[in-house]
Amino acid sequence: STSNVPGGDAAAPADMATLIRTGYIATCTNTEGMLFEDENIQIAVKCEYHGPMGRLMVLYGNKNALPLTNFRVNFPTIPSIDSTATPVANNISPRSQAQQLISVECSGPYQDAPKMDVMFTTATGQVSLNLRLPIPMCKFNEAVPMAAEEFFSRWNMVKGPPLEYQGVFKASRPIDMVYLEKSLAAMRLGPIKGVDPAPANLVCVSVFCTKNPQQPQ
Repeated sequence: STSNVPGGDAAAPADMATLIRTGYIATCTNTEGMLFEDENIQIAVKCEYHGPMGRLMVLYGNKNALPLTNFRVNFPTIPSIDSTATPVANNISPRSQAQQLISVECSGPYQDAPKMDVMFTTATGQVSLNLRLPIPMCKFNEAVPMAAEEFFSRWNMVKGPPLEYQGVFKASRPIDMVYLEKSLAAMRLGPIKGVDPAPANLVCVSVFCTKNPQQPQ
């Protein structure tokens, strides 16, 4: 993801990549938050999901004393996501917001989240932001309440790839279990209690929902 910003206030590519990644992760693990912010613009999102359907309200805030002109937002399509977006204002007045409602529907698994390209003109030139919408595949999960007995009955039916996968990674900081559980719940991976007696282990159960009833889940 890149940003092309003329003039001396442009962030270095590495700094811009960090800004974009930080905002994306923060909004993936919450139902609302700041997707991106720099000296020109704030882009905040609020989202809700029900089964294979989702809605995102995107707020574009002009931080400048002059308007943002020629404002355009483009959403490149991906095969597994159908989306529609309301029109967005062509100009955003100083210190004000414009909003856009995006409706999405999932038809199958995917790997990379949909992109959004935000383009506008400031007093110093044209700006192009290449962002990712905070719609990882897990947003179309539905948490499934389940007792330990039922969990183990279902778990024992899972036998190896591609139904079973194990990944191990090293945490970059001490793990906050309260934050971790909250983050998993925000990603619609429903934590369930009473399955694993170890306090440092979390067990989650969810169903991946698509508009196609024949799609494996």
